[in-house]
Amino acid sequence: LKKLNEADRDAKREDLKKINEADKEAKDAEFEAKKEEFKKQMELKKEEVKSKIEANKEKFKKDLLKIKDGKKQLTVEKIVSKIAELNTKAVNNLNDLTDKIEAALLRIEIRANDAEVIRGVDVSTTRTAIVTAKASILDVKALILAQSTKSYTANITTDAQLQAAMSTIKESLNGDIKILRDKVKAVHENVKTVATTLAQTPRIDDLTNINTNTTPTTTSTTTPVENNTTGTTPAN
Repeated sequence: LKKLNEADRDAKREDLKKINEADKEAKDAEFEAKKEEFKKQMELKKEEVKSKIEANKEKFKKDLLKIKDGKKQLTVEKIVSKIAELNTKAVNNLNDLTDKIEAALLRIEIRANDAEVIRGVDVSTTRTAIVTAKASILDVKALILAQSTKSYTANITTDAQLQAAMSTIKESLNGDIKILRDKVKAVHENVKTVATTLAQTPRIDDLTNINTNTTPTTTSTTTPVENNTTGTTPAN
């Protein structure tokens, strides 16, 4: 009888593993689809950015006519192009970093699902933390998209104003990127909280029990986390 019960438990565990594996594959597919959709949105925004950059260049060209020094004119044109390039690079880097953090969150959520579905562990506290983390990711993604369309300009009427104008542009870019970087850091902290919460859940590593309820729990939105957040710390 004992052997029969063990066989039943093993069979049930295998069935639950299959159900959970299918759920994991569905979440992975949804995550990849979201990434591709965001990339498409970024590509569409590129055209908008190009238009803004060209408009800025035309404005600067007119302003530069007031500057007699040809070398200064060339320097300003280079700075304007460099600012746009730096913004694009920073936005792409922060977007890639956010994707890595979100992927870590997904792995943690899958682990929480395993614990709840297969072993009946109460992961409600972790799920609450996951909701917070997902909301912060959505917020950052919106900010990244908005930053990708920004352009920087300044009024230049005399040679004397040139240096101050260029400094203002650089400071504006640096300020905006810092705000965005801090937001990404906050997302990372939220995901670390999810990982810590799950790790501290009673019976989370208990491999002896099996859930008698075969109906898997599903969550409303996709975006998970894992204890393995090493390497995703945003750069200072």
